[in-house]
Amino acid sequence: MTIGSGEAFKGSLGKTLRKRKNDNFKVLPREIMDTDDLTEMAYRTIVLAEEFCDYLKCDIGDRARGSSTEDEYLRDILVFLNDILLEPEEYLESWSLEEEVEAAWFQQRVVVVIIHVNRTLATPIEKRGPTAFN
Repeated sequence: MTIGSGEAFKGSLGKTLRKRKNDNFKVLPREIMDTDDLTEMAYRTIVLAEEFCDYLKCDIGDRARGSSTEDEYLRDILVFLNDILLEPEEYLESWSLEEEVEAAWFQQRVVVVIIHVNRTLATPIEKRGPTAFN
């Protein structure tokens, strides 16, 4: 993508940057969530995924970028995880893990993450703990 005068693009830190005519960059307010914005309870979702699959951890963490609130993020994760639960072989194949990981074993661990996400959504946000890194 070519960055022209006044065009917006995403910086590596999740901030929206806008190129000004004099080629200086102005940092605008962040319009998207980052995993650093998650409460401890919500962030635990990423940790649970990491315990059995680094690829799933990355996929779950990356989904924060498309969300504007923690609850929206968690609901998006639920859809994503339920899709994996229905077709674990497809997910495993997407990462070339079908030879290394048994689908039934993977499904069992995904269920644990789904249960945690549902518990988190059922907990009022003010009771989920502080944000993970603040």
